[in-house]
Amino acid sequence: GVPLDEILLVVTTIVSLEAIYLSIFIQMSVNHQNEKLSAVALDIDEIQEDVEGIEKDIDEIQEDVDELNEEEEIQEKKDIDIMSRVEDSLGKLIEEVLELKRANKTKKIAKVKLIEKVIELKKENEKQKPKKKRSVKKSSK
Repeated sequence: GVPLDEILLVVTTIVSLEAIYLSIFIQMSVNHQNEKLSAVALDIDEIQEDVEGIEKDIDEIQEDVDELNEEEEIQEKKDIDIMSRVEDSLGKLIEEVLELKRANKTKKIAKVKLIEKVIELKKENEKQKPKKKRSVKKSSK
């Protein structure tokens, strides 16, 4: 046969070639994974930038909401002040209307009393007129 040295040389060469191919495939796989990781890292960076932009937008929206709340509180205070003034004015108007009603009632009562007095005076006057006519008739006879 074949001498042992040559068999060992062939086996050693085959094992060395296998190791070379394995290291090449492993390196290719590592390179492929690095490319994927690089792409993911880029995606993460883009996502991070988007998140930062969204955070800025949220902060701006929150500022707008705070401003609107402040404006709403100011307007609410103004509305309460206006309502208070309106209520005060209405209260005064109601008091004035009640006073006018009382005054009108007093005037009506005074008118009724005056009318009653006038009627009373007319009745007295009428009672006195027939006496004068009778006395005039008697003197002419």
